[in-house]
Amino acid sequence: MDLASLRAQVAELEEAAARPDLWDDQEKAQRVTSQLSHKQGELRRVVGL
Repeated sequence: MDLASLRAQVAELEEAAARPDLWDDQEKAQRVTSQLSHKQGELRRVVGL
């Protein structure tokens, strides 16, 4: 996965996580926050190389 794509995915997930209605659907909210955490970790590892 390239860096630009990873950054775009993180930005998209951050936007989704910031939505005020995110927790209206707890299952979706957990999925979004979990994916965001995972992608942020990947990004930190890639940038740290």
